[in-house]
Amino acid sequence: MQGEILMWEAFEYDTQPKTNDWYWTAGLSGVVVAALAFWYGNWTLGILALLTAATVIIAGARAPLETRYTITRQGISIAQELFPFEHMRSFSIDEENRVVHITLQRSLLSHLSLPLGEVSPEDIRATLGAH
Repeated sequence: MQGEILMWEAFEYDTQPKTNDWYWTAGLSGVVVAALAFWYGNWTLGILALLTAATVIIAGARAPLETRYTITRQGISIAQELFPFEHMRSFSIDEENRVVHITLQRSLLSHLSLPLGEVSPEDIRATLGAH
């Protein structure tokens, strides 16, 4: 990418290994809520409970993707999406959890959390502080 100032790769999020008990608990919770909803005649809630349980199980089984984060002269690029500096209000670095938090001037997506990976927090602070 042209104008690249700093680039690193990191996983989208930290993941914890899940046991079979976790999957059983998520599935049975959805089934119990759905059964109670059907019993009381609330079909919409029952279907929603089953869909929610299925979504939680699928999302829990998904491995995080390794993503490329790039700070350019124009802004911050996450994978192929560019967030221009003009749309950023502020940033903070959580050094304990190794995450950069960025507040955007957008109503729908107003906050970004970028894992630091192997890059130094001081490098991020110096690079973003210049903008």
